[in-house]
Amino acid sequence: MKINSTFRNISFVLLVTLMLSACGVRAVEPVAALALTGVSTETSTPLPAPAETNTALSVPTETLIPASPTASRIEFSVRNASFEVKVIDIQRPFQVHPGGDTVFTAGEGNMLLSLGIKVTNYTGTDIPLKWSDVYLVNKYQDKWYPVWGAYQKTNANIDPFTVQILEYEVDPAIDPDAKIFMGDNGYLHVIYRLPKDNLYYYFGFADLPLIEVNYRYH
Repeated sequence: MKINSTFRNISFVLLVTLMLSACGVRAVEPVAALALTGVSTETSTPLPAPAETNTALSVPTETLIPASPTASRIEFSVRNASFEVKVIDIQRPFQVHPGGDTVFTAGEGNMLLSLGIKVTNYTGTDIPLKWSDVYLVNKYQDKWYPVWGAYQKTNANIDPFTVQILEYEVDPAIDPDAKIFMGDNGYLHVIYRLPKDNLYYYFGFADLPLIEVNYRYH
């Protein structure tokens, strides 16, 4: 009986050990599985490097007026072999009354700019000049021609704004063949209709160097 009892005890101990051993293995497996699934497999993708900036291309390349030669200031005259020109004064009239009952205004977003110019002719003969050769231009090379203008030949020193503006318009878009005949000495009075959004303009006369006209200081 003792032998049987001892055998039963040993068998029970072995059975318990085997059971505990089996439970221990099974208990470890889920923990290992959880540990594996908890590891993130996401890879960190670096952001692309910013493209190189070509600083040479970021510099504005627009050609500003004057391309050549350097523009003169308004208080100085410019000259070549044929002419000498000086802008005596500028005004910003509210309206133009060239004659009769007609009154002109600049219209919304525009302004009127009047220039009084002294012209000296060195050729010794009257020279015909188109009104399109008496122009204003901005730094973007947009160009405007006088809407009204008149010339008075005289050797006296006069106020160019006293030169009577003609009743008809001299804009080359209206009369492309209209001309001025420049004598030895004389004065031009010209009026332009211009946008207000330009800070300043350049006055051009034939092929003479440009003259900067900053109307905000007048």
